[in-house]
Amino acid sequence: MRMLLVVSIISVTLCAWLGILPHAATTVYGEEKVSSSDQALEKVIRGAPSQQLSATLPSQEEIAVDIALYAKDAEFRMLQEKHRMWLLGGIVISTPVMLALVLFCLKKIPNCSSESLVTAVGLILVIEGTMFIGVSALTTEQLTAPIGLLGAIAGYLFGAARRKSEQT
Repeated sequence: MRMLLVVSIISVTLCAWLGILPHAATTVYGEEKVSSSDQALEKVIRGAPSQQLSATLPSQEEIAVDIALYAKDAEFRMLQEKHRMWLLGGIVISTPVMLALVLFCLKKIPNCSSESLVTAVGLILVIEGTMFIGVSALTTEQLTAPIGLLGAIAGYLFGAARRKSEQT
């Protein structure tokens, strides 16, 4: 079971590393460097035009500023989406690798039971599935049902494993 915990920690670390390493969220907006997504979003919000209503038509300069703002916002959204795709790709690649590693290690154990096999594979799939859903969801409303379902599956797997160990 310790090996399973180590493998799951390695899987989470590997996915985070693969998702962050290729593109380090550092891009240049104008002449100022923005080092993270939150700072870039704050810069876009600070540069937003005022919410006040005016009776006059906007000038050419105001229109140019608005167009530049929309271009920066679109660039920020594209950067965000690119990072999401890298992280999802890392999760998709690491899942079969982790499954193969765990199955290989379980094959080497002489008295490996089918319950430990199901628990190990279930743990990896629940962790990787939760990470995949968490990264791919755009809003919190999209997270609730899938995370609840994965929690129920994990509870069933580990509850059944604990009941089995208590009976023996």
